[in-house]
Amino acid sequence: MARTVRKTPLLLRAALAALLTIALALALAPGAAVRAGEAAAGRGAVPPYERAAFCDWRARDRDGWTTRQRILFERSIGPRVIWWSRHGPRVIRGSWRDAWSGRIWRDVDPRGRLEIDHVVPLSFAWRHGAHAWPAARREAFCHDPDNLIVVARHWNRAKGDTGADRLLPLRPDLACAYLERFLAVSLRYGLALSPAERTDLELNRRAACEKATTPRAPQS
Repeated sequence: MARTVRKTPLLLRAALAALLTIALALALAPGAAVRAGEAAAGRGAVPPYERAAFCDWRARDRDGWTTRQRILFERSIGPRVIWWSRHGPRVIRGSWRDAWSGRIWRDVDPRGRLEIDHVVPLSFAWRHGAHAWPAARREAFCHDPDNLIVVARHWNRAKGDTGADRLLPLRPDLACAYLERFLAVSLRYGLALSPAERTDLELNRRAACEKATTPRAPQS
């Protein structure tokens, strides 16, 4: 249920990269543009990736929710059953749409079946400037609901930390949504995407979104 992304010819990529860089610079808020420049400047020497430098996935907010449990609660598309303990709430029943395959999991216990995945992987963010962020910014990125999706456990394990620059959902509508979110999060946090990376992501986003909205020809 996954496909590798296509790469653009060198000359076309260079031309589109220049145009896209201008467009992205205009779209970015001044603060974000500055952050992107700072990230690019500091991308020369990247230390080894440290997952623990982002966040503790077991941490609970003031209401006792972990990020995983809150996302499961908020993203359920059906009735939810919550179990409360002295540690905090846990979703033990609900229905979810797998953002990677599109499968609907109806009235299930999410444990062992569904996981919460980062759209922009933490390791990708690390390589693109997050290694130089303050700890509070990395923690916010790690827990940001805009960068989190519900996926089946087997898809999450198969995908690993592969980013949208290398692997996408097979269905065009899911690939479109995935790429739009990947780009939005990357821009908002000022990740230092290279012109070639931005071009490939944008071209694949456009292709997926156009394919998703193109009516299928009737079968004879």
